Amino acid sequence: MYESSVVVVEEMKDLEIRKEEIAEVEPERNSEPKSQFAKLYKARSFLTQEERRRRYLEHIKLHRSQNVDRMRGLDEVLSEDFDAEFMMEELELSEEPMEVVAKNKKGKKKNKNKNKNRLHKKVMLSEWLLEKPSDLEENWVMKLCPIGRRCLVIAHNRRTAAYTKSGRHIRAFNSNFPGGNKSFYNSNNVFTVLDCIFNPEKECFFVLDLLAWNGISLREADVECRNFWLKSRFAETEELKLISEQNNYPFYYVESFSFNELRDQLSIPYNINGDCTIGLDGILFYIKEVPYIMRTTPLVGWLKPFMVREVLELNVHESFEAPPDYTGMKEYVAQFEERSKQLRRRRKQQTQC
Repeated sequence: MYESSVVVVEEMKDLEIRKEEIAEVEPERNSEPKSQFAKLYKARSFLTQEERRRRYLEHIKLHRSQNVDRMRGLDEVLSEDFDAEFMMEELELSEEPMEVVAKNKKGKKKNKNKNKNRLHKKVMLSEWLLEKPSDLEENWVMKLCPIGRRCLVIAHNRRTAAYTKSGRHIRAFNSNFPGGNKSFYNSNNVFTVLDCIFNPEKECFFVLDLLAWNGISLREADVECRNFWLKSRFAETEELKLISEQNNYPFYYVESFSFNELRDQLSIPYNINGDCTIGLDGILFYIKEVPYIMRTTPLVGWLKPFMVREVLELNVHESFEAPPDYTGMKEYVAQFEERSKQLRRRRKQQTQC
């Protein structure tokens, strides 16, 4: 019940922003769009991407005090009476499946949506960075993302598990994160939640972001704070990079860069932790002030490396050149969105069968 109410509140917040956007630009609908990508925006987006970001940031600041009030009392729950299940709910996370029970015509109970669970869509996802932000050099940080599968990793109750963006369980294993293996005695109330990329070829995880560490929620912290926390913890815990009985997969922290540092990084071949055999999938752009938002948000942008020259007007290394059939970002994004739409349609049809 608690989680359902939180989700409704979040959806209402989004609806408020979208209503404001539509109301303000309604008289201008018939005018020429300012961006060549305007047709790719959803119905909520008659404004430029930068204006939408500004509105989302204002909305976040307005409601930040409410979120802090909701999480207040953290000191109390981290005492000897600390309840990890309560904190997992506060983070809007639960590993328990959420099943809808109904009755068929004969009165027998049956389960609907039994594959649905409370980890569905809990990862902060990006929008395409369709235009260069005016404050990119001052107010943004970037992460170079290796090829792999985005996932949520939860260390809790002396085990660790990885889940897809849709909440499907991938695998269970041991890790050296707080609460992540059987060596954490008397630690049933400790948990860690990470936003990761899993590379199946190298059998390793790359950590992008952090929701909670050792039972402490960091969802409301800004990007720079979360990055500092992660980098510090990895520096203190070298065992996370090593395979052992307590840590079945190596974990690596993905560094963040300023715009000037990004320019330098893209002028040379990509390597992560000295490994040049893992390809660069793309670049995530984070506004420094953004908390961890469990949905798609314009406050996080995404570009393929071969789009950087077109959008940011930066030269890149020849290894990041566009594929031969690439004709421009507008066409690429349109084709990508169409493929995604078809995939969602097929999945929906399969679940209905």
